[in-house]
Amino acid sequence: RSYQSFISVIDKILSRRESNIHHRQATIFSTNYDLFVEKAHEAHPQIILNDGFVRTPVLGCNYVFSPKAFFNSVFNSGYLYGYRVEVPSINLIKLHGSLSWNESQREINCHIRSFNAPVRLTNVTEYLRTFSVVLPKLDKFRELTMTRVYYDLLRTFANELDKENTLLIVFGFSFNDEHILEITTRALKNPTLRLIVCAFNSTAATDYQRKFRNHPNVTILGPHGEEVNSFDRIISVLEDVIEPQSRSNAS
Repeated sequence: RSYQSFISVIDKILSRRESNIHHRQATIFSTNYDLFVEKAHEAHPQIILNDGFVRTPVLGCNYVFSPKAFFNSVFNSGYLYGYRVEVPSINLIKLHGSLSWNESQREINCHIRSFNAPVRLTNVTEYLRTFSVVLPKLDKFRELTMTRVYYDLLRTFANELDKENTLLIVFGFSFNDEHILEITTRALKNPTLRLIVCAFNSTAATDYQRKFRNHPNVTILGPHGEEVNSFDRIISVLEDVIEPQSRSNAS
């Protein structure tokens, strides 16, 4: 439910962009392996979810992953008057891989497995080998292919932060990943980049302040006292930005 609300908020933000100067496109960078975003998107077919797989017609639906597939735009065109309207879209870039990725012939393919069977603890190592993911210990990669894809996606992250007037909103991420922290702090030299970090609790807020103390273009949103910034609370804040007047009247 929360992920469905999150996609709905992004859709509303993009749909309000009436100028062609700004694309109706947002990007989600995630280090999670789960398929929650993909599943939640099923409730919002009006917005395109680009997960990096080239979905050309093939028998068996064995799609191949390619970072070049990101950031493509789709337009609806009028038959009679020839107008062009960009369809809202989201790039879903999973920096550490996904439970739907597997490797075949040095390519990353999309394959949804059955998760109904229980996993015995004695088979965890064998179970993990079936997935193309980057485990927390970053100096050990399972295959060269995943290593190359990982660094391609990090480069994509860096390139997006280097664009003018970029806003990066972060939540649920500690920046303890040294690669991502280094890329982010280096990109903050771009004066037009704005970083808003939503801290889960006051302890996390203090840690963020220490990590970004030398960067004036970083705003840290920390909760009061013993409160926490949950996923639903962040979504509520974004909804207030979109429709502050209507939500104020309703309350």
